[in-house]
This record gives sequence, structure tokens and C-alpha cells, in this order.
Amino acid sequence: GIRVGAGEKVVLKAKLKNGTTNGTDKIKWSADDTSKVKISSSSDGSATIKTNKKGDVTITASYGEYSTKTVIHIRRAPSKITPDEKNMTLKKGKKRKIGYELPVGSISSKITYSSSNKKIATVSSAGVVKAKKKGKCTITLRTFNGKSAKVKIKVK
Repeated sequence: GIRVGAGEKVVLKAKLKNGTTNGTDKIKWSADDTSKVKISSSSDGSATIKTNKKGDVTITASYGEYSTKTVIHIRRAPSKITPDEKNMTLKKGKKRKIGYELPVGSISSKITYSSSNKKIATVSSAGVVKAKKKGKCTITLRTFNGKSAKVKIKVK
């Protein structure tokens, strides 16, 4: 299953068993509990699922007589994000992953990261910081619902 926070959007894609995407515009998407999610289908066969209530929902993609299911586990949206470290020191050329915690029982399936100065340090979509040159910058972590935290980076 997929774990997301209430209010989060997730995009599901389906392809035919033979691996092609021809005819995927005919895929029909449905949910076993429409009070918890809203489904918007696209012409490419994908679906955007907007969650709104906690709980578990089974999403079905159907194509003629064939179908597949996945479960979306909707949990509380995070009220904050807390980095494992508020300050990091790295040597030029080194890498280090930023860890974080969310309040117990909450989920944000996607955390985004940004650097205040990419000439000093960059950060990947997985939260790996790469020290580029001596100086200081700030990495911002952000949840899907806009909760954020900052980590001060010092490159030696």
C-alpha cells in the first residue's frame, strides 16, 4: 500500500500487462470509499488521488475484464517536521543525508528540500546534501502541507 497524509495528493499510473500504454485512456479508476478520496482521471491512464480523511481506501484500476488494486493508507497530516540536526558541518566535496522526524501517527509521503545557496551546498530530492565550496547556507525541508524546518549548513 501507499502511505499518505490526509489532504495529500498522489498520482497512480497503470500500464497494460504487455507493458504498453496504448489504450490506457480507457482505464477506469474507482475507490471503495469515496468519502475519503477524490479521483481525477487523465487521458494518459493515470489518476490523481486527493485524500481528505484518515482511513484505508482501496483504489481499483479497471481495463475491460482486467483490474488491479492498491490500498492507500491515509494518516494524519504532519503538524511539524523536525530535522535530526539543526546544524551540519561538512568538508568540501562530502555528502550527508538529512534525517527528520514527523509527529507520531502522521505522514507526508513526499518531503521536498531546497538550498538557499546552491554554490555552497546542493540537496537532492532524497535529502542528500553535497558540500560544494566553503561558506554557509540553509537547507529547507517541507512537507506536502507546507510545514517546514531549516538546517544550517557550514562547509569547511
